[in-house]
Amino acid sequence: MVYLGQAWSNPTEQTNKRIEFFTESGFADAAENYRAFSFPGETTTQQDKLVRSARAANPDLTQVQLESYARTAQAQQAISAAIIGGENARAHLPPLLVHRDAWTAYTEHCSEQAVGQTPPDWLMTEFLEPLGFDQAVVRGLRKDG
Repeated sequence: MVYLGQAWSNPTEQTNKRIEFFTESGFADAAENYRAFSFPGETTTQQDKLVRSARAANPDLTQVQLESYARTAQAQQAISAAIIGGENARAHLPPLLVHRDAWTAYTEHCSEQAVGQTPPDWLMTEFLEPLGFDQAVVRGLRKDG
């Protein structure tokens, strides 16, 4: 597991930390695909039907969560249909799977930037500890870890 640093997003300008890195590092296709993925436009008629079904089953979810669910479900259906039909499913995959070279460059860049920095407390208390990680083991402080 690698901590990639503090993320940021600017929906008004449709950019975020990853898109900025991809753009500045020469991964223009990855940047545009990730922009479309991160800041999708209006939902389709099919997605609207999925949103209505999901709302009935999960009334506590926000509209944004329901739309994300619908987009993901539609993408999964398209991937399954492509595989069953013997077609290439690449066009339906999330951009970080399609543009592995850009994602690898991003993770390497963020890892280099984070060397020597202490991750935020929430990473341990809200994420790693509930998964069973011992902070002393993570930091290499325990001899038996």
